[in-house]
Amino acid sequence: MKKKIAKAALLIFFIILAIFLPDLVRKNSLEQKAVVQAPKVAIGYEAKETSVGEVTIAVTPIELLPGKRPEFEVKFDTHSQELTFDVSKIASLWDDRGAVFKNPIWEGSPLGGHHREGKLVFQEPIGQEAKEAKLIFSGVSEGTVEFRWKILD
Repeated sequence: MKKKIAKAALLIFFIILAIFLPDLVRKNSLEQKAVVQAPKVAIGYEAKETSVGEVTIAVTPIELLPGKRPEFEVKFDTHSQELTFDVSKIASLWDDRGAVFKNPIWEGSPLGGHHREGKLVFQEPIGQEAKEAKLIFSGVSEGTVEFRWKILD
């Protein structure tokens, strides 16, 4: 009798395991993917957000160090117009030594829509002597917006 109960309990255990194991494995896999896909953020740099017209822009430095190519995570949000500007054409970066960085690469959402996000990567590294950087977007909702950070060593 005890063997039959043990076998029945073991059978029930395996049935329950077969039902719930795929969900547990899938959930764990999705959590791992979310961690892997999260963008890195440059340590010590704060995310900044401002609005120009009806468009809110949020920027977080990913890479902003002397001798490195500047990279930023950028988000544009609005509920009143289509975001049809070419981000790589309206963005420029300036440093306190007078260097101007233009024509970055936009790795993100295509033209259009009310919400766009992506990574903005400048092709030239920031100079070793630079102490401050200013990211400028010209032509967003008929305005210009600036974001400033001190460059950390």
